[in-house]
Amino acid sequence: MIAVTDEGSLTRALVPNLEDEVRVVDTPWQVREDKPEFLIHTYEVGYGQQDRSEMWNVNVWRVLNLARAANSVGATNVFFSTFMIFDGKKGMYTENTPPSPLNYYGITKLTGESAVAALGNYLILRVGLLYGIQSSLFAPALRNMMVNRKALCPSKFYVSPIGVKTFSRLVGELIRSRVRGIFNVATQRVDFHEFCRKVGDILGTTPIPAGSSGRDFSLDVWLLSTLGIKVSINYDVATMFGGS
Repeated sequence: MIAVTDEGSLTRALVPNLEDEVRVVDTPWQVREDKPEFLIHTYEVGYGQQDRSEMWNVNVWRVLNLARAANSVGATNVFFSTFMIFDGKKGMYTENTPPSPLNYYGITKLTGESAVAALGNYLILRVGLLYGIQSSLFAPALRNMMVNRKALCPSKFYVSPIGVKTFSRLVGELIRSRVRGIFNVATQRVDFHEFCRKVGDILGTTPIPAGSSGRDFSLDVWLLSTLGIKVSINYDVATMFGGS
């Protein structure tokens, strides 16, 4: 049995890919009572939320308390971290690159993953630019492309995107393979404006180049590829938006 910690959009995308009974737990008592084989920490306060106190309570304390309960019954903690644990000064970050969060969200996610890792028996996935969910950094641009038929997209701002459909499938594969450790999960490095253009080609819109911070938040996915997992950005975009 696999436990998740909410019923949000990411969880709904994950469930069909898990091939097991899935239950929602939100207290340590429930975790100890249900004794799952895996606890997936799906609930978080995402980037862009203003309440720092709530963000810390959910992304750190809630994660830690549930993770301790999972560890006490022998469950593997599956934690979704983020590319925002890095500062964007270098790019192509590996799993061994020392983190340096650029914002408070990144600080809470780094603290959460450190708490989970300290317990042992974990699978931590450092996710690239996840899109297809409301809390995504890409959500405003996508909304503008779909509603207003245009969007401002910064150039010389590099990311490693991955759609929620592809990500959910890979999570299922990684859980079934029973690997442990820390893995970057994303497609290839791409300029944000170029990524918008790829999406726009399918949606029939043309993104407008905007100014840039010059940051590079791309992730190196070599370690993931050693497991035989590699997804091209073109395939990922087509899968997400129904292109050919």
